[in-house]
Amino acid sequence: MKRKTVIILVLIIIISIFPACGEKNVIIGKIKGDDGADFTYKRGIIEFADELPNDTIYYGEYDYNSYSPLHYLTIMPDKVVYTANTAVYTEDKNDEIFSLCRDPVCDHSKPETCIVSFGLISHPIPTDEYIYFLKATTVFRYSLLTMTTDEYAVFNIYLISLSQMGRYLYVGIAGGLYVKIDLVTDTAMVLEPELIDLAMRYSYDGKIYLMDASCNIYESDDNMDNIKLLASDRNPDCFIQSSYEVYNSKLYYVTKENEQNYLCVYDLETEVVTEKIPGVFCFTLSDDIMYMQFYDPQPGPEYMENGEMAVSVNRTGNKIYTVPINDLNNKKLLNAFENIYDECTGSMVGGNYLYATGNYLYADVTEIYNDYSVGFASYRLNIRTNKWQRIAGFEDPFR
Repeated sequence: MKRKTVIILVLIIIISIFPACGEKNVIIGKIKGDDGADFTYKRGIIEFADELPNDTIYYGEYDYNSYSPLHYLTIMPDKVVYTANTAVYTEDKNDEIFSLCRDPVCDHSKPETCIVSFGLISHPIPTDEYIYFLKATTVFRYSLLTMTTDEYAVFNIYLISLSQMGRYLYVGIAGGLYVKIDLVTDTAMVLEPELIDLAMRYSYDGKIYLMDASCNIYESDDNMDNIKLLASDRNPDCFIQSSYEVYNSKLYYVTKENEQNYLCVYDLETEVVTEKIPGVFCFTLSDDIMYMQFYDPQPGPEYMENGEMAVSVNRTGNKIYTVPINDLNNKKLLNAFENIYDECTGSMVGGNYLYATGNYLYADVTEIYNDYSVGFASYRLNIRTNKWQRIAGFEDPFR
């Protein structure tokens, strides 16, 4: 009897010393600002360290030199994830579209085994084995092999972005901090950029390209140190992801001066603007070809607004052009978009977001439905066949 009592007491002591499995509750920093609130890592798979391996080499499943991050859509070579409500996964090499939930009898109610059950998520990052994504204060990791979901990292502060460069994952924290995670070792460190409102948009050749609330563009190293201003006073009208891109040691960006749109080419080596093309509204680059839309406002389809019919404005005339990267004034019409969705009376392509991968050109499309309501969808143009495909609608991917 005494032996049993001793064993029970020992178990009680052990339980009181060690918290529940996975619980960390480690203060890893302070949020910038007047309140200076604690930034706490609550639980998860990662462990924090003072330093990470200095390796921005792109290899294997992390062999991505550049990709397009959008709040609900992430495009990488051979991988696309669309997450209007976490339903669709498609590859950037054929026209097939898959459900992220691979279980045909799943009722989409269990987050631990079904990614669709999370509802609206953001900033998906796919690798060969996992999809990393954000939901409130948590970075989740969904296995494409076992169809199970882990709490990869849970914090006490709302998470606002998720980006990738090579083997590193960058988690943007409300309050100006970032967490840099090594996906190979699952170790992490806290980054504190000098400017608190910088948002990571792109990575390229070991550098990070960031933008602040005024749309100024900056360059930094992989730890967000050595920040350098590249372009300022831009005021683009399109989505910020289609307003600048780094390609072959040059920064291409859209700016607006005296109500006129321009595409500027900034040489990162000489640090001067070498070209300035008028009229460009948004663009993207792939395989030495630039895909662009020009500001060309045209009357669009009618829609319902506050109970009354109104005429939409198609800011780019539904036209997309191709331009050789070495001759930016030699434009050629690639495609004049036409409505392909039976539930729409009309559609307007791009004008906000474009991204090319070599196989496809991805674009946002504004859809006017048969009841004259307005919605948004992601489409892609097969570069080989010159045919459009609707990937999914923003509000309902299975509409």
